[in-house]
Amino acid sequence: LLAGIIAETPSVRVRWLLTSRDQPDDIRRQLGAAISDRFTVRTLRPLSIVAGASYAKDVATREGTSLEADTAAHISRKAGGNPLFIRLLTQSRSQSQNHEHRDESLDDIITRNLDGLAPHRLAVLNGIAAFYNAPDDAALAARALDLRRRFTQLEAELGDGPYFDGARFCMVDAVFGPVFRYFDVFDTIDAFGVLDDLPNVGAWRHALAARPSVRDAVSADYAARLRTFLLTRGSALSRRTVAGTVN
Repeated sequence: LLAGIIAETPSVRVRWLLTSRDQPDDIRRQLGAAISDRFTVRTLRPLSIVAGASYAKDVATREGTSLEADTAAHISRKAGGNPLFIRLLTQSRSQSQNHEHRDESLDDIITRNLDGLAPHRLAVLNGIAAFYNAPDDAALAARALDLRRRFTQLEAELGDGPYFDGARFCMVDAVFGPVFRYFDVFDTIDAFGVLDDLPNVGAWRHALAARPSVRDAVSADYAARLRTFLLTRGSALSRRTVAGTVN
């Protein structure tokens, strides 16, 4: 799920995948070559304030900007030492400096990004897992309706685009790029109607799919690998899935 997020820094030689200690093998099986060939899968612990600040300064340098020591430490502290959040906050600050939002303060940038990851948005991630693990057709339909409700809420929150925060790619986009890739496969299995008649969500989905870091984050056989994964769940969706074909 996080492959697209990680791919946002193509110059980094070692890729980090945030995961709990018991999941790396499952992730390798699901994403196959997209992880095994391109990324190093590790369990990350939060960075110290000093280490996080050093990482933020490195990210800023790659973005063509610079960070004062106190600013880098502030980013590290606000991100809770999470390397992913440190990088995305630093990139947002660099974009603000390089473009039309030079007057946006660091705290404004942090608030804009972290507030974007509100619980009701991140709940979509749990909703997808509940959907593909639903044990029977009734549960599958209920989970589809729940996802529909959550995306309808997102529909009302989206503006002119192309991204969640307008012209600026932010943390919410980094999370939802891979989310929509699931629906590229779900849509070939059956007409669940989760994203039907949601024009803002549809436009957002297409914009993220066109972004190179999202588009190129997985191998060409990702859809087939995801179908194989879905078949192993023993769920209602598994029974509707035929690996490598479209129902």
